Amino acid sequence: MEPLARTLPPGDENITLDYWSLEYIDLPEQLSCPVCTCGFVTPYSTKCGHTFCRLCILSTMRVADSGNRCPICRTQIDPETLQPAPLVLVDLVNELQVKCPFTNRGCGHVGPRSQMEMHCRQQCNYAQVPCRGKTEEGTICGELVHRRYVAEEHLKELQQRLPGVSCVHTKVTCLQGCDVEMPFIAYIDHCKQECTESHLSCLFCQETITAQLHDDHMAECSERPISCPAAKFGCRWEGARRLSNIHTASCTYAQLAPVLEAQEEKIDGLRHENQALRYRLDRLDLQQSADAGFELLPSVTRDDLQGVRSECDKMRGDILAINQLLADYEVNTSMQTMRENMRTRDDIHAIVNVVSGLRHQMHLLMTERRRHFVGHSVPPLGTPPVPMEGSSEWSSTPPELQRRSSDPTRQEVKL
Repeated sequence: MEPLARTLPPGDENITLDYWSLEYIDLPEQLSCPVCTCGFVTPYSTKCGHTFCRLCILSTMRVADSGNRCPICRTQIDPETLQPAPLVLVDLVNELQVKCPFTNRGCGHVGPRSQMEMHCRQQCNYAQVPCRGKTEEGTICGELVHRRYVAEEHLKELQQRLPGVSCVHTKVTCLQGCDVEMPFIAYIDHCKQECTESHLSCLFCQETITAQLHDDHMAECSERPISCPAAKFGCRWEGARRLSNIHTASCTYAQLAPVLEAQEEKIDGLRHENQALRYRLDRLDLQQSADAGFELLPSVTRDDLQGVRSECDKMRGDILAINQLLADYEVNTSMQTMRENMRTRDDIHAIVNVVSGLRHQMHLLMTERRRHFVGHSVPPLGTPPVPMEGSSEWSSTPPELQRRSSDPTRQEVKL
């Protein structure tokens, strides 16, 4: 009978790793984002030379009061000018050692960040995957379970106890003597840690111990083979734990171990310093290449620099000559303007003097005429007009009011 079809729940096989939640073993400050303080995730650089996670810088620029400014130097930036960080920076971040995100479940794996997603999807024994085992009813289980519980050795043990059943959630009874009924996935840990009736024999000293004390005994068993404490420096000795002290006393590698460890720490420090210097150098290159209208030349010779320097000197001389011409032109213009102003001022003074003379003469004329009219009365009505001399007609003007050309009171008006 074929298992019934069932939609399996999503497990960790298609997990998308949350890089912001990873725990780093050693995170240099130069490789961490100033906004989220985590290792760079899709790093992007600004024109001012600073680098951030792409989501961090975009979310910062969306804030109303940020004004699209760099969070570090407050320089005005344009989202269109953001550029992906150099690959060397991305490689440095991806090589950082991180812990497995399922550490809280018991996984102790540590590896490069670039490989952690593959580890979680394919290798981690503590990642949850759907149980594809067949239950006693003939259906697919589909419940999520740690990958370690569906390992091949566990499934073989289950097949031996319950032929035809491959679901690790099937209930079984402890065969060690406690007769406790539990799911098969719990039975695996029960036999190793909880069952008080389960006894195991040490493979090295043949001592019989309970399953609960098995791990502690293996950590202290005097007959268990171990390597030399200086094995990482090249010693290939392996032997029983009780012989380790004797070997260490005569091992050259063990005697040099403190010096070699100090040297290794120094090398690690130099490696981190080299990475930091490479990162700073890369940031300087990025800042230079980001300048507007500036491109790095593939090669520049001394002759090219000399030619550029000569052109600069020539342009400097031309600019100085132009500045001198401008200064002379300003002086000449100022003098000409001053002369024109003085000539205009003299003309204005002359006009003012003429107007003053005219006003004075008009004042004298009006005064004399007023005095003349006040000193002579008008003749009464009915008085016959007096004829003028040399005329046969009578003049309506009194003789006293007629002036002669020789009258001394007559004033000549000159303009």
